[in-house]
Amino acid sequence: SNIIAIDKHPANTQILRDLHPDITVLEQDITHDVQWCDYLNEQTILIMLQAQIGSKSAKEFVDNNILSTEKVLQCAKQKNIAYIVHVSSSVVESVADDDYTNTKKQQEELVARSGLKHCVLRPTLMFGWFDRKHLGCRVL
Repeated sequence: SNIIAIDKHPANTQILRDLHPDITVLEQDITHDVQWCDYLNEQTILIMLQAQIGSKSAKEFVDNNILSTEKVLQCAKQKNIAYIVHVSSSVVESVADDDYTNTKKQQEELVARSGLKHCVLRPTLMFGWFDRKHLGCRVL
């Protein structure tokens, strides 16, 4: 009942506010901003669902998959977070060798080594409003 969502993209946060006016929506970049951490407390169950899924820049994968995870885990330890649900990807079990796969593997390792209570989910496919890879239309 006390949900806080964080996203760095203004269009996403506006849609979320419009659809769910009853939740707290923070427009912040978890890699560079720190104010979002003030909203967490020891009873918090943290769902980590951040990922860079596509880019020509390796730095964006590192920033949004690795550095952001380091920041979240640092805050989680500081605030004595009760539990983390980390949404990873099935690609961590693949032989793929690309920025997404490699940083998702590293991200999962960071969570596992954190010492925090957690579970890891590895969905095989996720899609939604903002996923350009799996949505499209066909003109008949």
